[in-house]
Amino acid sequence: MMNDTFRRQSGSLLGAGMGLIYGLVSQTINLIALPGILLYQPPLGPALNVGLTVLLGTVLGAAATWPLSSAYGIVFSSAISGVVIQTVTLLNGSNDQVLGAGRLLIVMLIFLPIVAMLVPVMAIFRWAVNKQAEARQNAASLWVRGRAPLALIVVMGVLGAISLYPPQGRELIARMNDLLQAGLKTTDPSGLPPALRPPDIEGFVERATPAYTLQWENNDLTRFAIPHPLTPEWQQSVVIARFDNGWRVVCFYPTFESDPECRSY
Repeated sequence: MMNDTFRRQSGSLLGAGMGLIYGLVSQTINLIALPGILLYQPPLGPALNVGLTVLLGTVLGAAATWPLSSAYGIVFSSAISGVVIQTVTLLNGSNDQVLGAGRLLIVMLIFLPIVAMLVPVMAIFRWAVNKQAEARQNAASLWVRGRAPLALIVVMGVLGAISLYPPQGRELIARMNDLLQAGLKTTDPSGLPPALRPPDIEGFVERATPAYTLQWENNDLTRFAIPHPLTPEWQQSVVIARFDNGWRVVCFYPTFESDPECRSY
């Protein structure tokens, strides 16, 4: 009974620690790389997102280590992880009902493959916690007991670092921020930077506010329906500005060097 309690506590704590490291790295790395620029970080913003990853890590850690059987714990936690991933996929999907229905079907079809891919991950986690319990029974040194958890935490930090925008994305966000700042300093629509003038952007002077967040994307860009010259898809990207009043400006960059084509929504 004592070993069961220790295993469950260790799993919950290790899961929380992994979630904390992942959350801190993934939520701050772009803020550090782009100082002074507010970024769009769904669903709750950077601080609450870190709390959310800690909570999810704790729940998954407990789910993986609660059952006496390692196999049950691995399958149980993998299924929960799959549900979390699929939920995030749906929430980040299109608001269009037809596309939403299609996305739901795709999510249902790939649920089991995703769970299958997560099984080795959760198996490693359960193995690390089981080794903790064994090392405690054998009165092993702190270093022997801490190697596996430390390695997992380092891996989570590396995974969190993948959230860093590539150099192109960081540069375009900075350029977009400069574009918006120039527009916010203008009171006459005719004096706006060309990318922010009517008819493509309606009412920038009236509707733009100093409070906004920026997001860089390079996937599924056709949904913005912004005309652009034919350029290789790998060179294309957009920067989305979300103002605190709900207004949005999306600027399409056909290439890194190109001037943007912007639209308001």
